[in-house]
Amino acid sequence: MRLWDVESGVQIRVLQHLDWVLNVAFSPNGRLLASGTLDNLIQIWDVETFEIKRTIYAHKDIIAD
Repeated sequence: MRLWDVESGVQIRVLQHLDWVLNVAFSPNGRLLASGTLDNLIQIWDVETFEIKRTIYAHKDIIAD
């Protein structure tokens, strides 16, 4: 998963997943990023540190919208 600065077009960071990322969403305050993957995981990322704050294994099927 790649994060880009939309104003400059510069890539900020690559966040690693073990499977395809199907969707992403930022929290309302922009501090957290959630990513859902083909292996049924949701990862919550801290946008400032790029650390995974939480991994959620609760889904039994693909996470897609």
